[in-house]
Amino acid sequence: MKASFMAGGHDVARLMFVSLCVMLSGCGYVSGFVRAQAPRSLFERGYFAEMAADEGYAAPRAPDGVRVIRDIAYRDGTAAGDPGAWLLDAVGPSHASETLRPIVVFAHGGGLNAGAKDDETGVNTNMAIALAQHGYLVLNINHRLASHAPHPAQAQDMAAAVRWAADHGRAHGGGAHRIVLGGFSSGGFLAALVAGDPRYLQEAGVAPERIRAVFAVSGFFDLHHLSQPFLVR
Repeated sequence: MKASFMAGGHDVARLMFVSLCVMLSGCGYVSGFVRAQAPRSLFERGYFAEMAADEGYAAPRAPDGVRVIRDIAYRDGTAAGDPGAWLLDAVGPSHASETLRPIVVFAHGGGLNAGAKDDETGVNTNMAIALAQHGYLVLNINHRLASHAPHPAQAQDMAAAVRWAADHGRAHGGGAHRIVLGGFSSGGFLAALVAGDPRYLQEAGVAPERIRAVFAVSGFFDLHHLSQPFLVR
């Protein structure tokens, strides 16, 4: 009887320890949740809280030798519910080149429903600066969020940014015959979708053959989980 009681006591202590660890982890997540900056949705709060909990905020990259022109409109008008949706930053080498540079149209992450080209995670800005330092002209774009504009609005926006690159890239030193689509997380999904399904570019008046390469940083391609409620995910 005494041995059985002692074994039970150890189990209770172990359970209490595990419960305490879970509670502390939960407190850390909730703290990050509360600190999330200017959230536009419940999804966005969770997105930035998760980044903070994992210490995923990137240190700012020094823009040495890089010129940044911010908030250029790549579509006419203003998107309903999100006045910054149709803006991009043109990031490229500050020194002149005898040849036109390849153009990278780069989309941010956030599950199609959060994030921005210059959000506090720093991922997109750092990626644009790094590519520019290697000789690319990077168009770091915003797009409409799914909370205001359901699919295929995001793919249509990326295609519109490609059209802008084809029409105006030369003024920034880029060659419209050498366009690369890229993105982080959901932006990687958009890059692959727009490159793989020619309808979006054709609707935007761009020949799909202009796309010479695609890269997806941590892109997602299994969309089943997006059909589940956020709290279930």
